[in-house]
Amino acid sequence: MKDTMKKSKYIILLIVILVHSCSVSNTVPIDRNAESLIVAQKENCADTLLFKSTKFVKLETGDDSQIRNINRVLTDDHKLFIFDRLRKSVFIFEDTGKFLYSINTIGLGPGEYRELYDVCLDTATKRLILYCDVPYKFLIYNYFGELIGEKKMEDIDEFINQISYANNTWFGLKNESSRLLNAIEEKTMETNCLMENPNFHKGVYVFPEGCFITQNRSVTFSNRFDNSIYEINSEGVRIQYNIDFKELNLPEYYTRNDVDSDDLVEACREDKYVYAIINVHNNEHFLIFGTNQSGFYVYSKLEKSLKKHPFILNTQYQIASSRMLNVDYSDNQVAFIISTDYLYRIKENSDKLDKKLAELMSDVKPDDNDLLMICEFK
Repeated sequence: MKDTMKKSKYIILLIVILVHSCSVSNTVPIDRNAESLIVAQKENCADTLLFKSTKFVKLETGDDSQIRNINRVLTDDHKLFIFDRLRKSVFIFEDTGKFLYSINTIGLGPGEYRELYDVCLDTATKRLILYCDVPYKFLIYNYFGELIGEKKMEDIDEFINQISYANNTWFGLKNESSRLLNAIEEKTMETNCLMENPNFHKGVYVFPEGCFITQNRSVTFSNRFDNSIYEINSEGVRIQYNIDFKELNLPEYYTRNDVDSDDLVEACREDKYVYAIINVHNNEHFLIFGTNQSGFYVYSKLEKSLKKHPFILNTQYQIASSRMLNVDYSDNQVAFIISTDYLYRIKENSDKLDKKLAELMSDVKPDDNDLLMICEFK
């Protein structure tokens, strides 16, 4: 590693300089001037309190578009890109829900993969990027589903879990090791460590279902056993927020090496402890995120208050959801998952359905894909 790193005159190039100047055993300076947030209260939340518009998207269901689980939602160019880790597939829809195509090229040859770990977009050049193996590599498609390139990671010593893309660089998290954040420069495929995880606990293997790295106006990330929310921008890596969950903060005892993972899971189940922040969305007026527990948190930057919401209630149809995902590459949207199973439980247990809800359910079948409730902030 170079002894010193010259300060760039052009701040927009700083990320690239940091990536090329750091070896895998060192990290970039972290801006730790974070805002501390304390959870003020827990309350129910109607969609009209936070969002100026709510749109239900019925993702067309067919033999080629049957989704088992929605792990990530990305949007660009009036398209929705849905990542399903269980099916090792990416499904592409129009933003109306009309199915376009899917990518599922399981195999061991060129353009194929054994496992699919995550997906991201390069919105500047309209590219869909899959991170997969064997070997560890990026498969690059255009928005029409045509494979246009493949980038292998020849020298990587351990795989990463989740990725994002900005400034010609992939940013990848390896959540279960001390190497928290890696940067992979696309042109050279050089891999560097930008940040070490200060809260790594060997042998504790618990992971929530959710995204630790997201992208809207900038790349935002978090990690297990760390109540901080980080950002990568043109100035480098900085801690944006430190969250105090009060009585739900995870006691230090449960992150020791000699604590069994099953004991930690049970403690979090019984006492509702928070050990991970996931699915972060950060815009001009609001910060919203989930945790390993059900529900989500919203910080109003105007009111300076952080509240926990067990679910969001859609006032138009009087249905609720507690599962929130960021809509990657949007400036102002999040998505809530509405399970078709949930809708049919309502139908079975109701003598008379609300007229609007009946209209929503009129062409929804029990084995259809889950609905997306896409909400745009005020």
